[in-house]
Amino acid sequence: MKKQLIFLMLAFTLILFSVVNINATTFGTFKPNQNVSIVQLGNGFTSCNITSVAYPNGTTFVQDVIMTKRGDEYNYTLDSSDIVTDGIYVVRGICGSVVWAGDFEVNPQGIVPSEQRTQSTTRAIYFLFGIGILLFIGFLFVSGSAPIKLTFLVFSVIFMVAALNIISITLTDEVVNPALESFFDGITAISFIFYWFAAGLLIIMWFFTMLNTWIFKKNMENINRFGG
Repeated sequence: MKKQLIFLMLAFTLILFSVVNINATTFGTFKPNQNVSIVQLGNGFTSCNITSVAYPNGTTFVQDVIMTKRGDEYNYTLDSSDIVTDGIYVVRGICGSVVWAGDFEVNPQGIVPSEQRTQSTTRAIYFLFGIGILLFIGFLFVSGSAPIKLTFLVFSVIFMVAALNIISITLTDEVVNPALESFFDGITAISFIFYWFAAGLLIIMWFFTMLNTWIFKKNMENINRFGG
């Protein structure tokens, strides 16, 4: 009796494992408003269905759809109009008796975050900040006319804002949080306004500097001419 009970328990466990076996996978990284293909290998199954697809906030927007068989694969394409929110989308389905789950990521650039990418971005940020700090030191200690010192100051701020802009884009791509994305989108917009303002300020400043130099030169020529 005990042997029969153990045998039944083992058989039940094997059956349960075959039905509840969950295969997890990732379907890639995409941009917003882009079609997303969900693909599963056929493996001899007669049918594959997607039971649900959920937004990053957990809201289900696709439920109980049949995947299309193409050769050894089953496919279902999510429409771009549904891919509007940054974050991790969770997909669940069943092929035959095998339950599977997967996900895909959506971020502004459609890139896969990686340690190498983060390291490269970090070096770029350090470089821009370093140039900005050197230019600011030049503004403080380099002797010269007001336009030259102000040029050092404006360029130092531009390099630092550029570094902040890279930080903003990196965090938006790799930390897919709508609140953070909205916050850093504001910083990016302000940065571009500052760029145009700084460029205009430099152009006006150097225009008047060159104009004053030209007027001063002409006055000196007139003084020398009439004085002589």
